[in-house]
Amino acid sequence: MTLGARTQRLIESTAIQNLILAVVLVIFGFCREMLTFTGSDQAIIDPASGIALGVLLVQGLKLWPGIFLGYLAYQMSLLTGFDLGNITHAIISASLITLQSLLGYALYTKILGRPLEFKSFADILKVIIFIPIISLVSEPLTDFISSFLTGDIQNIDYHSWLSTMLGIFIFMPLCIFLPNAKTALKWGNNTFPALSFLSLLVLLVPIGLSFYTWKVIDHIVYEDTHSLFKSFATEAYQAIDANIASYDHLLRGAGAFFNI
Repeated sequence: MTLGARTQRLIESTAIQNLILAVVLVIFGFCREMLTFTGSDQAIIDPASGIALGVLLVQGLKLWPGIFLGYLAYQMSLLTGFDLGNITHAIISASLITLQSLLGYALYTKILGRPLEFKSFADILKVIIFIPIISLVSEPLTDFISSFLTGDIQNIDYHSWLSTMLGIFIFMPLCIFLPNAKTALKWGNNTFPALSFLSLLVLLVPIGLSFYTWKVIDHIVYEDTHSLFKSFATEAYQAIDANIASYDHLLRGAGAFFNI
């Protein structure tokens, strides 16, 4: 096989991998929408953020275009109108999330090297400490900036930051152990093998069911609170209506008395 043919085959393989990653991120983006809190657009967890960073750590920087395209496609699918402002917001959001993954890749490869190598429990602690910092570079960063610019600091919404942190904390390690991963995780002289598809499925199903149960419980609590508030509001309205009726009778009686 000639050098040109090898280069072309490598380009085609990388393009296919980027396309697959983009599709996976779009799918998990819609999974995020399924896990939003009732009455809010904020999700319990953002799996795609952890998947993007984990795949980048395993496969390398060649897949960053797939992260951008996947998030851009997901953001575009949520738009209600394709005006310049909405499209610009989608591009900025996809760019920030791609930057988030690149920042995480740079930090973790600087600390652990590539392939990732843990020498002590201190390295695990470093990984955990950097998760909140990496999670800031995406929607939370835009929320913080807009809140500071408007002076509405007290009403900063931390849900997107927490959901991104949770997504990285859970799904990044899973992606590091993806089947057929080219770079294995090392602990000293020991190398941890990649997970099989069945093992990965066994891990993902309980995680998905746990978060969906959380979503269901949140919906039940929301409905109960809403019903309780509605009953209180109805009782308060009836009490106010009764008071108004009594005042009306009192005024009518006073008017009849003074007319006599």
